[in-house]
Amino acid sequence: MGCCVSVPSIRLAMGGPPKALEKALAPQVRLAHRPGAQGTNTLAGARNGKGLEPEKLPAILVSYVYIEQFIKKQQQYAYRDWMLDSGAFSAWNSGTEINLSEYIQFCKTIKAKDSSLSEIIALDVIGSATGSLANAKKMKQAGVDAMPVFHIGDDWGILKEYAAGWDKVGLSCRFGESIKDSMKFYDQCFAKAWPKKFHSFGWVAEDMLLRFPFHSCDASSWEMGPCAFGNWKTFGKMSVRGSKQDLRCEVLWYLELEARCRAKWGALFEKLGWNAKSDVRLAMNANGRCDRAMEADLWQST
Repeated sequence: MGCCVSVPSIRLAMGGPPKALEKALAPQVRLAHRPGAQGTNTLAGARNGKGLEPEKLPAILVSYVYIEQFIKKQQQYAYRDWMLDSGAFSAWNSGTEINLSEYIQFCKTIKAKDSSLSEIIALDVIGSATGSLANAKKMKQAGVDAMPVFHIGDDWGILKEYAAGWDKVGLSCRFGESIKDSMKFYDQCFAKAWPKKFHSFGWVAEDMLLRFPFHSCDASSWEMGPCAFGNWKTFGKMSVRGSKQDLRCEVLWYLELEARCRAKWGALFEKLGWNAKSDVRLAMNANGRCDRAMEADLWQST
């Protein structure tokens, strides 16, 4: 999803996040959602007139391609907070193009008026690592703090530039690569740029998340998996499918995964200052740097 388009988090709340949930910890597991898709009723708390309890609200990710539909129904959703994906991959798949200037202006406008928007993803240029880097720089120069995305196969020098110039970097793989190759890619990214906040796009395998200290990730198949293919995280493979399924149990499964990730990496993130009790999101530490040797030891000993 990051192609175009701190342990992880998901949020749902009418008109924005409840006060008690404003300070989310990392890692965060986000539910990638397309407005009007199978999970809409669940996220809106509309099914049977029941919603998820405040402490069981997820963080979500919404693509710019579908932003108009989301904004129209936003007050009906219950969520912790949300991340704005550029939608570049979706646009590329459909043969459309996203205008960078328009995207920048939208990001400025929505960020200024919506406190539940926590993160923005930079606009990728599919198939061009240098083009993606150029876009990330333009967004930064325009005053938009957007997360750049580093793809498997991109030049490692670009990851180095992202790590030096941005607070958080998205990592994107699993587009036909084997799990072995994807794991190797993540191994190399962490070896070259840790400690750096990383986001895993569309890949939330538990063994992977317990191996790498991702600041956040997003699950892109939580809706389609059960409804289209009968692949339930909660129940396994079932014949139960269709667009009318109640997916609250799947939301809870991802929240439990999030809790397991926090149990694994929470202490490390506190050492890094990523889970500090503060009303603002902090960088690695007060002076903007980290002792890499110390943090590498912490990672290995966690």
